[in-house]
Amino acid sequence: MAGRVCYMSYGKGRKTNREFVGHLIEVGHGSVLEHAVWSFLITGVSRSFTHELVRHRHFSYSQLSQRYVNESDSDFIEPDVIAGDPELHAVWCEAVEAARQAGRTVALANGAFDLLHVGHVRYLEGAKALADVLVVAVNDDASVRALKGPGRPRIPAAERAEVVAALACTDHVVLFGEPDVRVVLRRLRPHLHVKGTDYTPETVPERDELAAWGGRVAIAGDPKDHSTTELLERLGRGEE
Repeated sequence: MAGRVCYMSYGKGRKTNREFVGHLIEVGHGSVLEHAVWSFLITGVSRSFTHELVRHRHFSYSQLSQRYVNESDSDFIEPDVIAGDPELHAVWCEAVEAARQAGRTVALANGAFDLLHVGHVRYLEGAKALADVLVVAVNDDASVRALKGPGRPRIPAAERAEVVAALACTDHVVLFGEPDVRVVLRRLRPHLHVKGTDYTPETVPERDELAAWGGRVAIAGDPKDHSTTELLERLGRGEE
């Protein structure tokens, strides 16, 4: 239709669309066919390639939105000219890995972890399952004393941090001395702030901080059936 409008072929005595296209093919007047409309769905190509399509004057092209579409399973496309050159291929692989690293999700967990027990381990393993990188913020000695009272912590901060760092689920450990982890959150800006099951998303004190960068609160671990305080009391009574 666009071709017929362009060449003013409508009107009294003009051919039908079928006759019109047949005549074009018969006489070899293929340039009119540039007005034909075709729909293609192209997948498995790089965005560089699709940008080149957008530049072509005969394409009215809609590119997949990265804002609203989950592309977490999308892959990187290596051009043949790069794949066939070992040196270029190595550089390409390094660039891909850097991009993957940059896109990893980060979670922050925090606590005193004085006398590490199974509840701590399950909490941290649950936090790690929600993200690619787990950073654990450990209270320093002064902040544990302020929160738990005299006689705590039983284990010095450096040793508590070392034990937490030894867990397979832990990627990084930081010490902090504030009453809560607001300062750590602001500096790290994690995707997730993960708390134990003694909280709900609505009761996490620092939940308002994450809204500044689009982070969110998550809850992980088993029910709160274990505590260092209870463990210390049992040990003080000589219970096994």
